[in-house]
Amino acid sequence: MFSIYASAFNLVKNKFDYKGAIDNFSAFADEVVLAINTSEDNTLEVLQAYITEKGYTNVKLIQTKFDYKDN
Repeated sequence: MFSIYASAFNLVKNKFDYKGAIDNFSAFADEVVLAINTSEDNTLEVLQAYITEKGYTNVKLIQTKFDYKDN
């Protein structure tokens, strides 16, 4: 089994080619896990819609809340 794990945040705001990335990951990996962390835009909803539209069953989204502040 080949798995890809990545984090994603503010993909929409930063105009990242998430479609190309997901299509590429899905073509090669048995499992793709994307951790959506503290986005200030609608990254989670956009990714959910795209994954559903494409019918990707090997792509999973998880929500996380990591604090990036350097205290």
